[in-house]
Amino acid sequence: MKFSTWLASALVRHYPATPAKTKRSMTLDVARNERFHFQVGIRQDGLDAAWMTLKVKAPKGWTIRIRRVGYVPMAHLNTPIMPTDADVEGREHTPGLVPDPLFDETIIKMGRKETHAFWVTVTPPASVKPGKHVITLESGSDGGPFKSLALTANVSSVKIPT
Repeated sequence: MKFSTWLASALVRHYPATPAKTKRSMTLDVARNERFHFQVGIRQDGLDAAWMTLKVKAPKGWTIRIRRVGYVPMAHLNTPIMPTDADVEGREHTPGLVPDPLFDETIIKMGRKETHAFWVTVTPPASVKPGKHVITLESGSDGGPFKSLALTANVSSVKIPT
């Protein structure tokens, strides 16, 4: 099976036709008590549809929640709020399917030449020590190879007031 997988910011949107990226590792700077998010993009380039899954290994005590990013139909671009049409994010994909809902799923059936994403929410324990902590992610199909990604959470000594 031929597929690509990469890490992405929570601020990026992945459309069905989004091309594959190559970011295999990423570092996020977070406060000690900060819940944070990122995405794992997957592009399936095989000839047949395939079930793809995401598995996460985090340090002991860390809470991980994986959700599949779903799509909703969008018939029109919204009223422009940017100075030019070139500044409107997603204009090359709309009308069409746009990413929006999050589903508590770690598996998705992907068609040929499709891109999807998983949204990962991470909550470190209250006792986490400042420093670098690695979260390992594996994506792939049960019948094929898995590819590994690594996210480093650089936890500072700063705490966000609650």
